[in-house]
Amino acid sequence: NRVVFADDTSTSTNNSENKAPEAVAAYHQRVHPFPRNDAERFYLTNTEDGTVALYAKSAKTFLQMDPTNGTLHVRRGVLECNGGHHTFRVLRLVAHTLLQPGAIVALHSFAHNRLVSFVIPGDQQQQQESEYYEVVDAGEGKIGLYSIFHGSFVCMKKAARVQIGKAKAVKEGPSFGETFVVVDAGDGIIALYSKHHRRFIRMNSLGRLDGGPRWGGNRRNEDSLPDDWSWERFYVVAF
Repeated sequence: NRVVFADDTSTSTNNSENKAPEAVAAYHQRVHPFPRNDAERFYLTNTEDGTVALYAKSAKTFLQMDPTNGTLHVRRGVLECNGGHHTFRVLRLVAHTLLQPGAIVALHSFAHNRLVSFVIPGDQQQQQESEYYEVVDAGEGKIGLYSIFHGSFVCMKKAARVQIGKAKAVKEGPSFGETFVVVDAGDGIIALYSKHHRRFIRMNSLGRLDGGPRWGGNRRNEDSLPDDWSWERFYVVAF
C-alpha cells in the first residue's frame, strides 16, 4: 500500500535555455496520476509524539492500519485520532538509495509533474508500460537505466539529445553515453549527470528529455547543479 500526497499548486521556473533538440525520438510523457478526487486525498495532522495522522475529508474520518494484516483503510464514524493504528511516522527519504542495481523504478519530473517514458504518442498501453526502468551498475559510481519495454538503455547522444539507445540485452551493460552519475538534490529528489557529455538530463518546456546547456562558457560538473534549476530534478518511484 502506498500513500500519495498531492500538491496541485506547485509551479517552477528554470534559468536553462528552453530550446528543444532538433531531433528527438518519438516519445511521450504521461501526467503522473496524483489523486484527482477527494476520496484519494488526505490532510496531514501532527500529533504530540512526532507522528502524523491522515484525515480523509471525503469520509470524515482518519486513515488507519489493520493490526491483523497491515492493510490500510478508512472507517466512517471515527471522528477523532486515537493514536495507535491511526498514526504514522514519516521517514526521511534518501532518493539516490532507491537507484540500486536491480531495482525497478520510474522517474517523475519535479517541474512538470510527468513520468518519463519513450513511446509512440497516443499509444496509452505503450505509454504506461514504458515508464519502468531497471537500474544497472555501470561501474565507477555510475548507473544505466534499462527500458524494460524497449529492451535498451536510456542514452544521451550528440547535440544533447536524450532517447532510447540501440536494442541490446541488459547483461551487455550500458555504453559511454548510457551511463549517469546519480546526484542527490535533497528532499527526496535526484539529478542524473552524464560524465561522457558533461551535462545533466532534464525535462524541458516541451516535456521532452534533453541535456542541459552550457553554463558560463564552461560545461559544469556533477556538483554544480544550481538550486534554482528545477528541470533537472526527478523523484524516484520504486516498485
